[in-house]
Amino acid sequence: MYPGRREQGFIRVFPSPMIELLPKNSGAYVFFFNLYEPIRLDIATLGFPLAAPGAYAYCGSARGPGGLRARIARHLRPDKPLHWHIDRLTAAGRLTAIAYAIKGSECALLDRLLAGANASVPIPGFGSSDCRRCPSHLARIEMAPEAALLLPSVTRGGEIAVMSVSAWMGRQ
Repeated sequence: MYPGRREQGFIRVFPSPMIELLPKNSGAYVFFFNLYEPIRLDIATLGFPLAAPGAYAYCGSARGPGGLRARIARHLRPDKPLHWHIDRLTAAGRLTAIAYAIKGSECALLDRLLAGANASVPIPGFGSSDCRRCPSHLARIEMAPEAALLLPSVTRGGEIAVMSVSAWMGRQ
């Protein structure tokens, strides 16, 4: 275990040297996480949906300053303001892995998950309010996060990396 590690819901406070390993390039990422209890989400525009216990994957993009490193680090902060839909789940679940693709598209990553991971859309519109193409950017999955290694074919030439949270925390 990492000395001084704190846990807070979904978030395990990552040692900053690990976050610094993430690229500053733009791209797309997938958070793989488990919910152990049902949670009613405080998202009025989606009708206050209920997220059932299970394994999930959330696909997002990082196109702004600092790229993937900045966006993923922001999502991992336990003290962040609730801005994006995914912020409502970060206090309730347990992150298991992070995958990212430099130059990738969250829509393409979601397509691949829905096509090959025995996945479904649990909450229509979740994380995709600015996307006219996807039914949601959240998928309920029936696979191990390592199956994300199947995703490189949809990353527009970029490679995908999968980081196990337990490995980040010093547990193999």
